[in-house]
Amino acid sequence: MFDYKSMPGIASIPANADISATHTAVETAMQSQNRIFDDLAKVAGGALSALGSLKQEIEAAVRDRVEGFMAEGNFVRREEFDVVQAMASAARVEQEKLAARVAELERQLAAK
Repeated sequence: MFDYKSMPGIASIPANADISATHTAVETAMQSQNRIFDDLAKVAGGALSALGSLKQEIEAAVRDRVEGFMAEGNFVRREEFDVVQAMASAARVEQEKLAARVAELERQLAAK
């Protein structure tokens, strides 16, 4: 069972006090506790908002540093790499076709 006498302001109420006065004292004590919790919630919300902003700033700074490092190191972007890889694959297919054609022409030349 909850002991109201342990709450601030309640211990000073006499045992034979009016019930409505006791109720008012309890409400006052609880309202002050609610205000404290509301203030703590506001502080926590503000801190979370600040941390969210800080996270975004850190991500942007890291992204800029990585992009700078990649630019200085003569690295290529993935899109550029994929394009060059597709060009190399197409060139290899064409080279194999030409090699087969040259082999056929050499065979025909040797047959004559």
